[in-house]
Amino acid sequence: MEDAADAAAGDASKTGAAYADSVPASRDDAASRRTGLRAPRPGVLCAIMAVAIVLRIAAARFVGVWFWALQHWDDTVLLRYSLPGYYSNPSDDGALMKVTGYSQHSQLLRIVRILHLNYPTVLALLWVAAALVVFFLVRAVSRRPWLSVAAFLYTLFYPVAFEANIGTRMYRNSILIPCYVFVIGLVLLMTFRVLSRTARPWPLLGQSVLMTVALVYTYWVKEDGLWMVACVAAAAAVCIVAQVVICVRDRRREAGERNHDAPAASLQASPSDAASSDAAASSAPAAWRRIVAVVIAFAIPFAGLAASSVAYKSVNRKYFGAYVGNMRLGGETGRFVEYLYAIDAPGRSSYVWAPADAIRQAFDASPTLQSHPELYQAIVHTPWIVKPDHSNITDTIFETPIPGDSITWVLHSALVETGLWTSQEAVNDLFAQVNCEIQAAFDNGTLRKSRTIQPLASVGGYTRREIAGLVPYIAEGYAGVTFLAGYTPGAKYGDYLDNAATNGQTKQIGATAAEAFGLPYLADYTLRSPTRYALANTFAILLFWAYRILNTLLLIALAIVLIGGIVRLVRRRRAAPPVTARSVMTYLLLVAAVGVSLVYSTVIQWYNAFLYHNDGFSMTWSNYYDLGAVAMQILVFALAACILASWREGRAAASSSSAANETANGAHGEVRQS
Repeated sequence: MEDAADAAAGDASKTGAAYADSVPASRDDAASRRTGLRAPRPGVLCAIMAVAIVLRIAAARFVGVWFWALQHWDDTVLLRYSLPGYYSNPSDDGALMKVTGYSQHSQLLRIVRILHLNYPTVLALLWVAAALVVFFLVRAVSRRPWLSVAAFLYTLFYPVAFEANIGTRMYRNSILIPCYVFVIGLVLLMTFRVLSRTARPWPLLGQSVLMTVALVYTYWVKEDGLWMVACVAAAAAVCIVAQVVICVRDRRREAGERNHDAPAASLQASPSDAASSDAAASSAPAAWRRIVAVVIAFAIPFAGLAASSVAYKSVNRKYFGAYVGNMRLGGETGRFVEYLYAIDAPGRSSYVWAPADAIRQAFDASPTLQSHPELYQAIVHTPWIVKPDHSNITDTIFETPIPGDSITWVLHSALVETGLWTSQEAVNDLFAQVNCEIQAAFDNGTLRKSRTIQPLASVGGYTRREIAGLVPYIAEGYAGVTFLAGYTPGAKYGDYLDNAATNGQTKQIGATAAEAFGLPYLADYTLRSPTRYALANTFAILLFWAYRILNTLLLIALAIVLIGGIVRLVRRRRAAPPVTARSVMTYLLLVAAVGVSLVYSTVIQWYNAFLYHNDGFSMTWSNYYDLGAVAMQILVFALAACILASWREGRAAASSSSAANETANGAHGEVRQS
């Protein structure tokens, strides 16, 4: 009797354990039983997603875009780079002032025009691609169809895409957020696949190729693309090391199993034993194939970046004579500006990156610059400086310093004004000699380097006190991103009628944009009725309000996951919910994504600080530049939702196992009594 009771209890216990262990394998069915939702058919999910995609494209076309013809060095440059004559004028001082991807983005617009699409449709398709990446990421991590579809819809209709200063403005910012989500989402997906040992070589290589195409494109569209490269490099290091460790452990375990079975070697080997030996012998090549696949998958992005760098710079050298990506932050002029940021000089602050005294020291240290006193005078008396009250001034940079990175534009304007800018090649060669002389001055002690801290050579240095002063800016920036504050929902920026102004040049630019991009209303916004604009703006406003509520709930979920994850990892709880390898991996990916977001936002606010000097913190400026934080928030919220759902499932599994054990114990007691 007692033996029978023990057997019954053991069977019941095993049944409960087997149920908990089988959750990853039959996650959809288990989740549906516990939530009361039936597991959806793939056709239903595809239909929902297809309808959502159609609605998203229709919404983008209805809301439309607008073009800021008055922005000579931003929106108008994008238009100029897309025109056929861009490479035919090597003496154009505006060429190469923006990063190479400006021209690349412009070529995309040209292709769109050839295919008879329009820009709103292309923007919608980019968001569709980003949403699909989030869908597959959530599907891989949680294996919950409804949660995957919810993440897809959340990403697809994210309201910043319908914001006038970022999403509907016909500028590079409108494409960056979905591109960031696509690239970083694929990096997270590849990392999870490798760490969870579910990565297959060919799918992994396919994901790598897709990620490389998006990475190369996005990297060259904006000057701060280095953060994506850093994410790929970190993921590559983690995945390669992890794959090697996994293979080594597998080999050791196999060796231990063979040694354990060694005493039976005296027996005659059966066919099954031979098959096992063959499998063990073939495991080593399989392990090597997995390692090679991971290495190649993460080498492809860097190969793509290197090849694109050589290609873009070679094209620029052919047409403009300078082997550079751009002339403002790159090349020899960009290197000269970095020297100005590094020279030890009084007056340096978070507002003033290139003090007047640093510029004077640079000219004194360079005989080449001393031979051009007119350039120095043009810089000293530049019109780019402004007083705190934004009034017109006649001061020099010694009375009113150059703010932030405006020295890049000051230098360009001075070179054009003095006639030294004859071509990109001539300017690059001139400052190559200047930089050699300044470096020699640093080497012989004539110039001293500032002791301030610089995260990158291309931004100004801060003291520790100034770095601490960034904390409120970072917090306010996250508040804007999360609660969608400081945005302007709508089809255009207020009552913007730039191209209908009396300025003849502006009207011509607007007409050129309308023809180039196939959007007639860019030349005359009255072609779209006020009723349509009112409806479009109402739609955007309602979408912003809905997402403010959603983001608040997701922020609470994120806080619960971050705090609860630490508690569970410390206490190593095995029940309600259990600490599993999958949940730990997802939690670590979440923490890594949060860390990337914090570093990115810190650097962005480091750059933005000079913009806040006169008027205080500006949510508009913060949102305008902090685009990567929006992309990271989408991914972070998706991972947090996955973890929270898995905890709920783990709690239910543990409860079921406990109930089974109690039933077994009751049966054991009844048998003993009988």
